[in-house]
Amino acid sequence: MLWFLLLVTRISAAPLQTACTTPDLAGPSCVCPFNQGQRSLWDIIWGCLVTIFACTWISVHPNIPKAGGPWWKSLASRLKIMFYAIMTPEMVIWWAMRQWLGAGDIAKRHKDKGWKRIHGYFVQMGGFVLYQGKTALYPLSIAEMETLERAGKMEWPETTSEDIEDRSKGDYLAKGVVILQSLWFVTQCIARAVNHIMLTELELSTAGFAVLNGVMYFYWWNKPLDVRVPIRVQLLQPERTSRVHGEMITGEGDSTDEVLYTGPASPGVISPFHRDVEARLVGPYSTVPVIGDHRNWLSKATDNFSRDVHIHGILWTLWNRILYRPFAVLLGPLRDMGVQLDLDKSRHHVPTFHASGTDGHYDRFSIVAVAVVFGAIHCLAWSFHFATRGEQFIWRVASLSIASVPVAMFACVWILPFDIAEFITILLGLAYILARGALLVLAVTQLRSLPASAFDTVNWTTFIPHL
Repeated sequence: MLWFLLLVTRISAAPLQTACTTPDLAGPSCVCPFNQGQRSLWDIIWGCLVTIFACTWISVHPNIPKAGGPWWKSLASRLKIMFYAIMTPEMVIWWAMRQWLGAGDIAKRHKDKGWKRIHGYFVQMGGFVLYQGKTALYPLSIAEMETLERAGKMEWPETTSEDIEDRSKGDYLAKGVVILQSLWFVTQCIARAVNHIMLTELELSTAGFAVLNGVMYFYWWNKPLDVRVPIRVQLLQPERTSRVHGEMITGEGDSTDEVLYTGPASPGVISPFHRDVEARLVGPYSTVPVIGDHRNWLSKATDNFSRDVHIHGILWTLWNRILYRPFAVLLGPLRDMGVQLDLDKSRHHVPTFHASGTDGHYDRFSIVAVAVVFGAIHCLAWSFHFATRGEQFIWRVASLSIASVPVAMFACVWILPFDIAEFITILLGLAYILARGALLVLAVTQLRSLPASAFDTVNWTTFIPHL
C-alpha cells in the first residue's frame, strides 16, 4: 500500500471538465441525466484503495499464529498474505477452497462427535495443540488426533462450535461492510459501462479483486477470524514427540528452521496428482536454510558455491544461485497454498498457508476456472483509453498471460515428463509474476492522462452505502 501511495503522488490529475452544457433559455441545462455529478482523481483512488484493502486484508482469515510471539511477526504474516492476495489472488482462493473442502470432510467424518465445519477449519488453523503437562509439543492434524485417540493417548476435545466462535474476532457486521463495499464497487463499474462512461484500468483491476473476494468469502464464511490462542489437548501418557507418520529429513550439515516429512499423512489425503505437483513445483530447494551462525555464513556460502561450480559447472551454478533459488523462495508460499505438506513438529503453530489435503480434482479444475475469469476481467480493458499504444499492447499481453498461464502450468504438470515440466513451470511462473506486476503498474500510471469522461459519475450509485 505504501508503494501504491508513493506512486500515486507522482501522478498529476487530469483537468476536470463538467458534463453539463451552459444553461440557456432554449432547453435543459444538462445533456445527460445520469452523470450530473463529478468526481476527483482522489475519489477514484480512494474507492479502489478501500476496496482492495477490504479484499486483501479484512476478508483474509489467517491461521493461528505462534502463541506469545511478538506482534510484528503476526503483522509480517498478514502483510505476506496481503502481498500474495494482490499478486496471485486466485492462489489465495485455492488455499481457501482447500480449507473449505478439508473442513467439510473433517465435519463429515466426525459428525457423531457433534463436530461441524467450523471444527474442521479450527483443526487446519492449528487450533488444537498437544501438551505434555505444561509443555506445548506441536499442533495436531486431524490424522494425528484420530491416531492418538485410537491409541488411548488422548481424549477427544469436547469443544463446541460456540467455544470456537467465542474465540473468533469476526462478526456479521464486519462481513456485511466488506460485502457491501465490494457490491457497491462492482455495481458502479457495471453502471458506468452500461451508461458508456469511461472506466479506468485501476477500477477494472479492483473490480477483479471484488469479484474474487465474493468467492473467497464463500469458502471462508464459517472459518474463525483472528484466533490468537489455540486449545490445549493433554497427552495422557508420555511418549516421544516424534512424528506419528513418517520421519524427519534435513539436509546434511545445514541448520534449518523448516523441515519436510515423508510418509503418508492419512489414507486418501494426498493424491498422486498432488505428489506430482509437489515434486514439480517444489523442486530440490523446498526449504531455505536460516543462518544459525552469522560468522560462518560467508565461508559456508563460498565453499558451497565452489563445490557447485566444481560439480555442475559455472552456468548451472549461476542459474541455480541467481535465478532459480530466489524465484523458488517466491514460489514457496504458492506451493503451500496448493500442496499439502506434513506439519513441522519443531514448531508450535501451523504454516501460514496450511490446509488439509483433498482427494479428487475438484479444487484443481475449479481454481483454473477462477484464474481464467480473473484474467478475462482484465481483458475487458482491451479497447480502453491508454496513454500510449505501447502501454495498451503491454496490457493486452499481460491480461492474456494471467488468463492462460495457469491453464498452461497445470497442463504441463499433468502431461509432460518431470524434467521438462519443472523447467517450463518455472518459466511460466516467472512470466505470470511479471505480467501481474505490469498490470498493477499500468493500472496506476494510466491515471496520469485520464479523459474528462473518467470523472463523470452515475448519480444513483452514490446512494449505495460504501466507504
